[in-house]
Amino acid sequence: MRHLARIRRTAALTLVVAAFTVAGARVASAASGAPALGSATGRFTFDGKAVALTHAYAYTGENLFDAKKKDTFVVVTDRALPADQAPDDEVQLHVVAREGGVIALRLRIADGKAAGVALFHPAAEALLLFPAQAASHTPGPAAAGEVSGHLKTPKPLELDGHAWSADLDFHAAIAPPKSAELTVPPAPAKAPPPEPEAAPAPRPKRDPRQSATEAKAIVAAIMTHDSARAVKYIQGGMDPNARDENGLSVLNWAVMSCDVPVVKALVDKGADVNYQRMPGYTMLTEAGACPAAEKILRAAGAK
Repeated sequence: MRHLARIRRTAALTLVVAAFTVAGARVASAASGAPALGSATGRFTFDGKAVALTHAYAYTGENLFDAKKKDTFVVVTDRALPADQAPDDEVQLHVVAREGGVIALRLRIADGKAAGVALFHPAAEALLLFPAQAASHTPGPAAAGEVSGHLKTPKPLELDGHAWSADLDFHAAIAPPKSAELTVPPAPAKAPPPEPEAAPAPRPKRDPRQSATEAKAIVAAIMTHDSARAVKYIQGGMDPNARDENGLSVLNWAVMSCDVPVVKALVDKGADVNYQRMPGYTMLTEAGACPAAEKILRAAGAK
């Protein structure tokens, strides 16, 4: 009987300690200032109007420079996303935003630092993309499988006649990607060697729809780290100045991904090294984190 009573007292003491441990963890989490899991707090303004961004989602994706690494993407929204909307489905998120269904900011985090930010807004005709220096990220306390931190734009960002700024805290669970994997078009058939002394034919004016299709194919190869496929597309006659639906040229994508072979192939085929996807964002600005690409651009006359 004494032995049984001792076991009961030990069990009761264990439960009490566990309860205090859980309560202490909750107090520590609250004291840290991090928002509740799945939420965001702070300030966001668009064209002078304040909007409350209250929900936070997160997922992982491939690092732009190292296929072995994973970046973390945080999507902060003004309302809960529909059940069938995957946070990592950029195209569908843009469609929902254009229809007035959501306002969202997406922060890309690489090695704990901001690596780019995107804005999805009903008033924006296209997805608004900004490079790493447009925003800062300060990591916050988070358990395994979670991400928290502080997102801030050092100054209002302007593009396409709109201005916005953010100063937000977020806390989200990191979910595996849900959207379908990108299907890469098959590589074009190997062309026979050109006839010697053949004079190059003048390049015909491109149909914008064809250009967008070619951009999609090249970008898909870049994003799957298949430089050889992208180079084949370019050398096979695809437009070196093709732009996607957001106005980013394939050279922008190659430079921001630090895909040096693709950068060289595009430049060799006559890509515009002085194209600016937005005022002030030159190719050299985009190449700030990729010295090899910057060297190729400067040699080609980029300013």
